[in-house]
Amino acid sequence: MSNPTQASPFCGREDDLKHLQDVWHKVEQGEPQIVVLLAESGLGKTRLVQEFYNWLSIEKDGIGKDGYWPDVLTQKDKNLLVNPDVKACNDAIAMPYLWWAVRLNSVIGRNQNSTSAVKAHLEELTLHLENVSKSVRTYIDTYGKTLKESGKDFLIDEIPGSSFLKLGFELVQNTRKLRADDRVSLEERKEQSKNDLTEQITNDLRKVMQKQKGMKSIPAVIVIDDAQFSIMLEDNNLVPADKTLIDLADMLVSTALKEKWPVMFIFTHWEREWNEHIKSAQASIAKRVNVLCRDNLENWQPYQLTGITGNTLLPLLESRLVGLSSDQKKRLLERAHGNPLFLEEIIRYCEENPKHFEKRSIENALSEEGFEVIMELTDGDLYKLFQARFKSSPPELRKCLSLSTLQGMQLLPILCKYMVDELVKQELLEPQAETDKTFREAENPYAFLNFIDDDLAEFCQRVFYEVSEENIENFVDTTEAKEALKVALRKLSNDTEVTVEFSTIERNLLFELTAEYLEGSDLE
Repeated sequence: MSNPTQASPFCGREDDLKHLQDVWHKVEQGEPQIVVLLAESGLGKTRLVQEFYNWLSIEKDGIGKDGYWPDVLTQKDKNLLVNPDVKACNDAIAMPYLWWAVRLNSVIGRNQNSTSAVKAHLEELTLHLENVSKSVRTYIDTYGKTLKESGKDFLIDEIPGSSFLKLGFELVQNTRKLRADDRVSLEERKEQSKNDLTEQITNDLRKVMQKQKGMKSIPAVIVIDDAQFSIMLEDNNLVPADKTLIDLADMLVSTALKEKWPVMFIFTHWEREWNEHIKSAQASIAKRVNVLCRDNLENWQPYQLTGITGNTLLPLLESRLVGLSSDQKKRLLERAHGNPLFLEEIIRYCEENPKHFEKRSIENALSEEGFEVIMELTDGDLYKLFQARFKSSPPELRKCLSLSTLQGMQLLPILCKYMVDELVKQELLEPQAETDKTFREAENPYAFLNFIDDDLAEFCQRVFYEVSEENIENFVDTTEAKEALKVALRKLSNDTEVTVEFSTIERNLLFELTAEYLEGSDLE
């Protein structure tokens, strides 16, 4: 898995960051606040959230080893992280505020009963709660020792904060039970998935944010990133994609407003889908939040992010394509419409295709013919550009990506390897060497995938998934590919030497796919 790196430079959003800082100051006064960052994909919603985290960690926590939280949120290749590595948090320092983020993913290619994004980020919250308990326990032990040395008699109930420990954290207690045997069967996992986490999480966060005897409350930031994926389009109808998260968001926001928690909710959401979802009869995060906040306008901050204007993105273009003419720079920036992600994809396509440059060197200006090609590919949306990038990639890479779309936006590369092996065995595909290397190249240098764990990857953009899916039939019949996937699922499920090393999120995806593709006797 790639090591975390510093996120891309923060530019053009200073006023937007100041807005979030102002909202946080209201939270410090004890007022719950809800911010919805509305913008189309690629306009920097998540990057803005990252920079807000960085500001909090420097201004409201200690720097470096003097603080609980790592100083910055990083990225892994093109994947912006929304939570810091829990192992990098300094549990020797009391936590000044809680930060917990949940990122949704598109459920294209996945049934609507898949594991909630809440569970994927549950361990992070649990470990932070454990650290809160540890800090309180250390304080109580020190306080009691001081009283004892002074010769005073006391009861444990007299120590400030003792009532906090008596309450206990439900998540911590339940997680400890699960840790005794993390390798549970599919049926046991299904039974666990039925358990409603909403009350459990709400109760635990209440203990953090409500004042306890002798203790201050701990303010919090709760982020729901890409909330538009809480529902999905199925047979031209909107249906829930993550009901657990929808219910949790509803309960947390309503409870926070009612009980005046010192919490700042940040929802990032595509703007067009936000407007569609609040009008739909189907429950969604957008609809629930909109309804809850209609009577709480002082706590409600819908905030629209627009394209970055002027020449703010010009340094990014000039640093990568150094020989462009002034007119070419101007026209390419116009094509990007102030969207950093779109500009990045235009630059990447240019870098991958030196044939469009004078003397076939990306150090030079684009040739007249090459510039016309790029203008054609970027006319309207960038779908044609993505198609061109896909078609110019190696055949083995295209094959692996296409077969992987049967798993959805997130995928287990080893499962695709087993699929390829089965299709080769049936003489439906030609033998392929080094499948693992092919998937790593899909991440770097081709940037179609991000590895988010050792054995788990996801498509960088929904359009990459769609373009890859269109090409399955160029390699093998889709029905035959699905049958090969079933064989691969049985093999991987029984390969304990591999699955024992899986993380929780990797294991959850395997369970989801097994439940989706294998039924009843198929599990045998």
